[in-house]
Amino acid sequence: MTYNSNTGSEGMEEEEVDDDDDFFIDSSSSQHRRTPSDGSISTRGSNPPVHNPVSPVRDTSARSRKIAEAYGSNEVRSSSTVSNESTNRRSRLPLGTQDSFIDDENEFLSEESKANETNPNAEIDGTSGIDGEAHLESFLSSMKSTQSNIFVQLQSLNHLISIYSFATACDLTGMEDQLTSTIDCTVSCMAAHPHDADICMLGCQMLRIISTSGLVTQGPPVVNTEACGLLILLDAVEAVVTALTSVTGKQSTSFQLTSDALRVLKNILRSHRTAKDKIINAANFSGMERIVGGMLEHSGSASIQEDGCILIWSLCFNDSSNQIGVDRCNGIMAIILAMMGHSDVAAVQENACGALHTMSFNQSIKTTIVDNGGVQCCVQAMQNHPTKRLLLERACTALISLVMN
Repeated sequence: MTYNSNTGSEGMEEEEVDDDDDFFIDSSSSQHRRTPSDGSISTRGSNPPVHNPVSPVRDTSARSRKIAEAYGSNEVRSSSTVSNESTNRRSRLPLGTQDSFIDDENEFLSEESKANETNPNAEIDGTSGIDGEAHLESFLSSMKSTQSNIFVQLQSLNHLISIYSFATACDLTGMEDQLTSTIDCTVSCMAAHPHDADICMLGCQMLRIISTSGLVTQGPPVVNTEACGLLILLDAVEAVVTALTSVTGKQSTSFQLTSDALRVLKNILRSHRTAKDKIINAANFSGMERIVGGMLEHSGSASIQEDGCILIWSLCFNDSSNQIGVDRCNGIMAIILAMMGHSDVAAVQENACGALHTMSFNQSIKTTIVDNGGVQCCVQAMQNHPTKRLLLERACTALISLVMN
């Protein structure tokens, strides 16, 4: 991805989200920095942990087994698990509405069973338990017509995730026309149920999948610039930032949601620089606060700390007002805690040094960084990773800025 001062967002390229992806900084800015001889600055180091997606409903299909194998998980949601989830949700509904919930649930499961009968080879091929292109429209229609029904929304999101996660390249081409509807239905579902942690979690996972164009079984994903543009237009940023506050008290759900939410925001920002204001202004101007809050809540996750540092660095680059906003919501402390808690993870150290360098151009924030151990963290990062050239460079530039008057 290239930040070009002349071309702006038009000069940004798709890039692989892997250990070698590049993050270019506009060389015309007044901030002190230098780029390596190859013109790139990597924002990622060691392989981040893989987050298990929500598995499809049926546990007897080859597709479910494939999902478990692909993500290194032995936990596949069985039909009994789904039944228990439905019972728990039903028990929370107001009296007088439970019968309607049961009717809608049975009707949806009946329609799903009929749909699967049209594809007798679904359980055999192991890759498309649902014929994606043929059934995508039916799931989208269900979401639109029963937006208030939580069960239908949850099951539809589950199936959409399965379809997009394991679609072939040919399938994705055939589903291009439905991409806008898929994003719109997902965002509308999240907006209609902003306090339902499960819907927000699945919604963020769906948007994260859409924001990349790589397939699980065909190498690392790459940022999908076109899809990220649609996410901006259809208010996905607002939905994702709002979702970050919907998971209080549900630690496992909170981790998955926060991880996917930060990844979506990072992908959008990397492909469209104009998204910076969208993220900052989302959810009543609380975008930065919620990013920092996610880092502090999940301080033990290296991948969340890495994505959070990248977002802070990008949002605050050459932007004094955003730098002040980060300082006010304890962003400096979040960066330093990330460095202290993940001293062995080069990717976290690398991007944290970049964030500290950017933040240090504000004199008062520079003092905060120094007083809270920022200099020592940069020195420690260099000592722990003496062979990481880009990390060493970013740590040096941060130290130069921190010690200069």
